[in-house]
Amino acid sequence: MMKYVKTSTLLLLFITFLGSALFAQITTTYNSATTWTVPANVNSIGVRIWGASGGLGGQDCGAGCTNAAGSNVGFVSATFSVTPGNVIGIYPGRVGTTGTNAATNTGGGAGGISTYTTAYNGGRGGNAGPTGSSGGGGGGGSASVLTIASTVRLVAAGAGGGGGMANQSGSGLPGSNTYTANGTSNTGGNGTSSTGDGGGGGGGGGGHYGGAGGGVYAAGSETAGNGGRIGANLVVTPTSTTTNNNVSWVSTGGRIEINYTITVP
Repeated sequence: MMKYVKTSTLLLLFITFLGSALFAQITTTYNSATTWTVPANVNSIGVRIWGASGGLGGQDCGAGCTNAAGSNVGFVSATFSVTPGNVIGIYPGRVGTTGTNAATNTGGGAGGISTYTTAYNGGRGGNAGPTGSSGGGGGGGSASVLTIASTVRLVAAGAGGGGGMANQSGSGLPGSNTYTANGTSNTGGNGTSSTGDGGGGGGGGGGHYGGAGGGVYAAGSETAGNGGRIGANLVVTPTSTTTNNNVSWVSTGGRIEINYTITVP
């Protein structure tokens, strides 16, 4: 009787193991550029992709001030049909640089550099004005890009950078979550440099089409920077799309997650 019970238990364990091996769900997260080859028996992948954050706006009003934040980042969650052997290109974006505090005639933060091509870069923030000292605008984040068989299928937009502050609490506006084209290319737009004593505008976020950089506005006797605009997402021929929008995201860069199920014949 004991021998029969042991044999049954082993058989049950074997069936349980076999069942889990037949359907293994795998999720991998990528924070830097690489490629991945679709393995045998995988015909569909799920992807979640985030763009890169924008830099903060610089400030010039002391310890009581908070540097203006960048905008949200683009976020897409979708599934795609694939063929075993397809090469998936994985290119997370990079963060824009924060604008310099208390700068004169300089200080705009650099835009994030795309790990795919420069067409997806973030824009540079505008400089502080040439007189007095104020904050430079934050650079826009670059977009994250995913390719399948060398064709761009997903772009998650980078964030617009925060606007540079004047010497006034509350001046310098955060990046905007509304997309406005930069009017030149799909690279994020440059922020407007300030005149006189004032902060620079934030750089636009990179994307399928880049977001416009921020201008400047009157802040008392000085000027302060508007935040840059978020870039535009892109989704090409997915099987399905769950989300295509933007989300709050503070990170060291963009992120791409790929999930799939391995099926053993």
